[in-house]
Amino acid sequence: MKKGSREAGAVKSSSMGWGALIVIYMASFILVFDTTAMTVAINDLVVDLHTTVGTIQAVMAIYTLVMASMMLMGAKLCDMYGRKKVFLIGTCIYGVGTATAALSPNVAVLLSGWSVIEGIAAAGMMPANMALLASTYADPRNRATAFAIYGGIIAGGAALGPLLGGLIISALSWRAVFAMELIRVVIILAGSRVLKEVEIDALKKPHMDIIGVIISAVSFFFNHSRILNLERRISSFISPVHVSVRHHPVRVFQIMDRPKKKGE
Repeated sequence: MKKGSREAGAVKSSSMGWGALIVIYMASFILVFDTTAMTVAINDLVVDLHTTVGTIQAVMAIYTLVMASMMLMGAKLCDMYGRKKVFLIGTCIYGVGTATAALSPNVAVLLSGWSVIEGIAAAGMMPANMALLASTYADPRNRATAFAIYGGIIAGGAALGPLLGGLIISALSWRAVFAMELIRVVIILAGSRVLKEVEIDALKKPHMDIIGVIISAVSFFFNHSRILNLERRISSFISPVHVSVRHHPVRVFQIMDRPKKKGE
């Protein structure tokens, strides 16, 4: 009798539960989707918010900078206060940011909602996602499967962003991209009950290294600034054009000819 119950428990522990997996993957998808999706909405943003292309590119770059600069602090907060708690708080903050971005009347509000609020939230959600995957799936085989799908979701969100974003923006508006993310945030919060919190030992609770956080944030800021500056130079030779996919207009990128110098 004990042997049978032990075997049943072993089978149950090695089974792949998909509830937590889906919640974590939805959270990971929205973190990378809006950045790539909004690259095809630059012209619409310029017209609607009465700004310039360079300003919109700066807003997009600042989101990445804020997220990267504060990610180590987000990971430390997961160890201090709990992974699920940081994940839920980050998701709520992300919802506030995406709602602000969707309703933004000017580029300053867009900067606050998208670049700052969403960037801070993403810095807490990203490490919490990976930590929750590791703690939820203790079985090595299930953990390997979970992280393999996680990598595919991140890559898929980045790759599908311009295509799906072009469809949404062409059919509705760039604001619909943020509005749909808000709907996903509500679904994530509703399904978060399947996530399990890991108990933190009060005696071994780590403390925040403020100086280390500042040094890492500054380092990330300058490193990513150089990378983003290189990306901006490359993007200067790319222009959005419209094509039709099954009678649906989609915005894609066209490589522009670099102006030749005299003597070339």
